[in-house]
Amino acid sequence: MFCKFVAQSKISQMIQRIFLFTLSIVLITACGQNKKGISGTIDGAENEVIYFEKYVDNKPQPADSTTIDSEGNFYIDGTDDLVMDYYRLSLGEEKSMILLMDSTESVYIESDVENFGVPTKVKGSKNTKLLRDFNQKMTDFVDRTDSLQKVFQDPNTSNEMKAQIKSNYTEIISEKNEFARQYIDNNLDKPASLSGLAQLNLDTDMEYYEKVQDALKDNFGHSFYYKMIGTQVESYKKKKKLAESGQVQRPEKNSKYKEGMIAPNIKMEGPNGKTRELKDLRGKVVLIDFWASWCKPCRRENPNLVRTYQKYVADGFDIFSVSFDKNKDRWIQAIEKDNLTWDSHVSDLQGWQNAAGQQYEISSIPHTILIDKKGEIIATKLRGSALEQKLAEVFGH
Repeated sequence: MFCKFVAQSKISQMIQRIFLFTLSIVLITACGQNKKGISGTIDGAENEVIYFEKYVDNKPQPADSTTIDSEGNFYIDGTDDLVMDYYRLSLGEEKSMILLMDSTESVYIESDVENFGVPTKVKGSKNTKLLRDFNQKMTDFVDRTDSLQKVFQDPNTSNEMKAQIKSNYTEIISEKNEFARQYIDNNLDKPASLSGLAQLNLDTDMEYYEKVQDALKDNFGHSFYYKMIGTQVESYKKKKKLAESGQVQRPEKNSKYKEGMIAPNIKMEGPNGKTRELKDLRGKVVLIDFWASWCKPCRRENPNLVRTYQKYVADGFDIFSVSFDKNKDRWIQAIEKDNLTWDSHVSDLQGWQNAAGQQYEISSIPHTILIDKKGEIIATKLRGSALEQKLAEVFGH
């Protein structure tokens, strides 16, 4: 009987210890879930510094940072007093992830260093997750159009095949635009709906711009990005009104070459030492892009250039990129990193003293000049949706 009692007592003590251990784990987990901030795991970024950045006038400014541990885990707690808005996590100068959150949320993300911008998992922030889901879908569209583009540019591709590729390309773009519209409709009252507008243009989808403006004005009207949409809409309406009245808008400063002029030839070496000339692209609609690897606004604009190039390359659109770099390796790395797959990249590695920049009197970058098939300037200073809107006018879709 005594032995039986001792055994039961030991079992009881064991059960009690297990219970207390389990309770402690639950309490620790609960405390972790209630702890505000940003945490997660980044495979391949062990021991690197990760930065949390706020946007000030569309420029990211570091607000906090931490070192990712040896297992890829990190935690940042500098998220007090955040209003609902866009923020950024960054690894160095080239890898970044956009967050859409406020200080009430505890955001958890999982990603890897190569695909840092589109995390595999997002918890604790509905808008950040919506943003991630949208970007994943956009990546799928880009992959599909990129595959078509490679076949189209293959010298062995027949004209009949090219015609079919062009048709398939148009179908994918239509599918992408329709997905963006549905995404906006399904998330109209959420700030993440702004990401859908980036895939549309004001010429064909003004109603969506206005719907998003109306839906978000009370809870997101404070955001720079909301205000930027309003500025784009007002600028578009103003230009359209001027065009309808026959008036011409005064050109902005940055280059002495304006609409209606013939763009001078540019002759310069590419990364491989081969000389390239702007005049060799006659017969195509060409965007001259003045940029540099060290120019952060240029790098932020590059995804828009890539998307626009992929959309219209089958229609005879091309890009002639003039870099204000001095370091050849950094120039080449930026081309590869940003997926700037067009052939015409040139630089004399003289920085701001770039010969073409001097000739065109470029005083700030990024700066773009769109020319027609004959080399005549159609428009200047086109960026983001404005470029796509202008090309939609040129190509009819």
